[in-house]
Amino acid sequence: MLMQVNPMIVEFEQAYAAVLQQARSVLMPTESLPLWQAQGRVLAQDVFAPINWPTWPQSAMDGFAINSQDRSARFRILASAFADKVPSDCVLQAGQAQRIMTGAVIPQGCDAIVPLEYAVLQTTPDGDWLLNPNLPHKLWSQGRHIKAVGSDVRQGEKLLAKGTLLATKERALLASVGCSQVSVFVKPKVAVLTLGDELTDPGEPLTQGGVYNANRFLLQGLLSGLSIELVAMETLPDEYAVIAQRLQSLGQTVDCIFTVGGSSVGDKDWLPKILQAEGHFHRFKINMKPAKPLMSAQLGRAQLLALPGNPLATYFSFQLFAKPLLQVMAGQALATEFAQGEELRLAEPLQIADKLRWILVRRVGSEVWPMQASASQLSVLQKAQGFIRVAAHQSLAKGDRVRFFAGTEC
Repeated sequence: MLMQVNPMIVEFEQAYAAVLQQARSVLMPTESLPLWQAQGRVLAQDVFAPINWPTWPQSAMDGFAINSQDRSARFRILASAFADKVPSDCVLQAGQAQRIMTGAVIPQGCDAIVPLEYAVLQTTPDGDWLLNPNLPHKLWSQGRHIKAVGSDVRQGEKLLAKGTLLATKERALLASVGCSQVSVFVKPKVAVLTLGDELTDPGEPLTQGGVYNANRFLLQGLLSGLSIELVAMETLPDEYAVIAQRLQSLGQTVDCIFTVGGSSVGDKDWLPKILQAEGHFHRFKINMKPAKPLMSAQLGRAQLLALPGNPLATYFSFQLFAKPLLQVMAGQALATEFAQGEELRLAEPLQIADKLRWILVRRVGSEVWPMQASASQLSVLQKAQGFIRVAAHQSLAKGDRVRFFAGTEC
């Protein structure tokens, strides 16, 4: 990475591409984990189904297994078939039916299920139960209420691709075909440094000029939903030596560092000078609002992103740059989500000046209501359900369609 002292004025797409290129330079190692420990991890290889599922034909209903071609008026009911029992070798004869439970293996000679709620049951004098399916034939036609072999998953089918995040549904799918072990990427180790003499921990007395360190909690929450290991969450004073020494130490032990604040042009904004001394960093001035400033660097083994200190700008910098950086580093397949998003209608007109704007919104049904906020207003963020992207020099009327992004922990 080349040294960049003065900010490069770039469009969002350029900065976004640069950050992703930085992330792709990192190759996290892999490890094998039991499936029950793999929630929130990223697959390091494709997973193929080792078996058909169902492996055998199963009943989809509680009821009675019959041969759909049998036109007997009455069917003698054989012993019940349960989901956990292997069916007997006997083949149903004409005039016979078998009581069957959901999930049970279909007995030989049967090709349809009469649901229990449609069955007419009778008792003969000798105690035998008889079934009279007094129904239209279509309700007990061939294959009715039977789950065929491989109807859910075919053996050899690709279930999940490399780069898939293993959430609840993905793990359940793998468990359903007997997968007990998965190969995943090792989670990147992440450190967060909030910088500033004015930062005060909640619960401590607030001196004049001080601010409570909301960004620390904001980033902790935003990071909690990602496949990372948060190893340090620290607040440092505006002291060159303290910041430089901590960055140098973390650069040898973690994979990614996020700094918040201390990166502008103030007398105590030491971060640009520290990174300049290292000789390799990018400094961007992005043609958008909020979250216009951004710095990226490599310190030792660690990728570094310097996020702006105003809370709303911190939030958008995380969503637009830090989150994709970590997802790619963690091996996750990344969709071009900021070119997509869900299409909703604008509830009131909007007119944008000379910059790309990211605007917090409230969602009501299929409409979004823009919310006006300065870069330091967390109260507006708390009320928002997501945000929209509006291009520079764009005038939007009520009812126009816009791209909506729910965002992490929004």
